[in-house]
Amino acid sequence: MTTRDINIVNLKTNGEFAKSNGNAQHSLNCNGDVTIEGSVFGQKGYNCLEIGLTSGYLPKNVTISNCQFTGHLDNNSIIVFGVQEGGVITVKDCTFEDVSNVLRFSNKANVNNVTINFENCVCKSWEKRSAGNYINVWAGWLLFEDYTSKYTSTYTYTVGSDATVKTATREHSLTKMFNAEGKAVYVKNMVVGESYWTAAASVGDESTKRTIVSLENFTDTGAYDMNLFAPSKVKVNFKNCFGPDRVVEGSTLVAEKGIKKLSPETYGDGTIASVCNTMNGNSQVVAMCYDYDVDNYMPSYDASRYPEISFI
Repeated sequence: MTTRDINIVNLKTNGEFAKSNGNAQHSLNCNGDVTIEGSVFGQKGYNCLEIGLTSGYLPKNVTISNCQFTGHLDNNSIIVFGVQEGGVITVKDCTFEDVSNVLRFSNKANVNNVTINFENCVCKSWEKRSAGNYINVWAGWLLFEDYTSKYTSTYTYTVGSDATVKTATREHSLTKMFNAEGKAVYVKNMVVGESYWTAAASVGDESTKRTIVSLENFTDTGAYDMNLFAPSKVKVNFKNCFGPDRVVEGSTLVAEKGIKKLSPETYGDGTIASVCNTMNGNSQVVAMCYDYDVDNYMPSYDASRYPEISFI
């Protein structure tokens, strides 16, 4: 960690960095510029570069050029949690062999006028995991994912037939109980006077029954409400970049047969909306995820909430 610049040149890594040792192979935190060039990241692992995570440190600009990410990564090649107001993130002349996403950006400081540039880059393979009928739901070149506050609420309740009122504060978009039909209900959607159980298997058991007396103190300062990735806050430029050319049958990824030009025309129907949060790794170039908001976990494309995105 430093208040000065970070410069990395001609670094070469190999082997494997287990997630049990940490989420990222390299964690970089400074208040100056981060510059990485001419390096080969061959180490397998979860994330490769993690920039700006530590509280109190936000880089001015991030530039990564002439680098090869050759090691398989279960998650992201590059994570930039935030930059300063007006910061520029540039990824140029780089190759990514096998990743979930090339870049994740979080805008944790909720600043404006951030520019993200990709130029002359190739990603040969991205996220392959599927969820239900969705193909590679987290796939894509660029992921916008928050790293900010969680929603919380305070509620009071009774247990079983005991009239004693108890109090709890929970993350109301993550914490859930189960109604009489055994269906999951998040705290934010519970109803005063209704009863819920702590597990679906225990519905009907008085010892796990919770009857809601009051719901209060909801905090509506989550990332979705802050609109972290609005066009006034983030602009994205893709210039001469190439992504995986996939063969899909039904909801199954059969093969990746090479690369193709990264554009709405080659991945979608020609519109920006057709390559954003499609929940399909065959067309999704840009993904957006709000970790702590169950109602807006992966929101559909909305020009007022997505960055200004251009392809050249």
